[in-house]
Amino acid sequence: MPHSLLNVFGFKALPSQPFYLFLVLDSVCVQIQYKNGQSVVEVDGRATKKLITNLEPDKEYSFVLTNRGNTVGGLQQTVSARTAPAILGSKPYLIKKVEPDGTLMVRMPEVETVTPVIAYYIIVVPLKKSHGKFVNIWHSPDEMDLEE
Repeated sequence: MPHSLLNVFGFKALPSQPFYLFLVLDSVCVQIQYKNGQSVVEVDGRATKKLITNLEPDKEYSFVLTNRGNTVGGLQQTVSARTAPAILGSKPYLIKKVEPDGTLMVRMPEVETVTPVIAYYIIVVPLKKSHGKFVNIWHSPDEMDLEE
C-alpha cells in the first residue's frame, strides 16, 4: 500500500461560503493550494483541522495537498469538495415572543434556489454567559465547531 499524505478527509457543507476541511496529517508541515492556484495556506502538521474561509457557495473546489518534508518535490494528493448552495437570503425571524413553556414560532425566509427544499434542520446552540451577558465568540454560525 503506498504511503498516503492524507489519512482522513471530511468536510461540512455549510449554507454559506466557508466550510471546514478536516485533515489528519503524517508530516510536520503541509501546503494546501486550492483550485486555479488562487491561494496557498500553510498548515502545521500537528493540526487536525483547518478552517478555509471566503469560498463561494455551490462551487466545486480542488485542493492540492503537498507534503513539504525532506523528500524532493514532496508527496501530493488532490481532494475535491463542493460547497453547499446559499439557500437563505436572510435570517429566520421570531413571529412572537417566547412562550412560558419555551416554545417559539419562527418564520423561515423564502428560499432562493431552484433545488427544492425538503426540510430545514434547526440546531439549538447553548450560549455562554460571562458577567451576566451572553458571549458571542463567532461572527457567523459557520465559524462554530459543530463537533464541540
